[in-house]
Amino acid sequence: MRALYGRNIILPAVNGDVLFNKIDIFGAAWSGAFGYPFGQASLGGGDLFIGGSFGCTSPTSVVSGFGTITAIGANYIEFSNATGAKQRFNLGSCSRLEATKTLPKIGQRFFWSGVPASQGYNVYAASCLD
Repeated sequence: MRALYGRNIILPAVNGDVLFNKIDIFGAAWSGAFGYPFGQASLGGGDLFIGGSFGCTSPTSVVSGFGTITAIGANYIEFSNATGAKQRFNLGSCSRLEATKTLPKIGQRFFWSGVPASQGYNVYAASCLD
């Protein structure tokens, strides 16, 4: 995980292997719990582009970090960092999300990499674990 999210992350003590589940933000489990991530009108565009999502090619200025999940919405995860500051993380069509539960849960540790955006960060990879 340090190779993906940076050397400075603090990992919980774990005995044995950790099993992650791939999370599909377009799947039935996610949309049933949090809502569909993008409105129906966003799916009609050409070139396989999903309106309302962020661009997925050639991200620049990738940064990473960790904290604790405080809120989850249809297309975002909010967390608080070590100083207690809350930040919003936008989920897009190219976000790779995994969790030790079937879905992320409030209170789980959140490890992420992404790029700064106008409202928080656009997440390219994130792992949620107990």
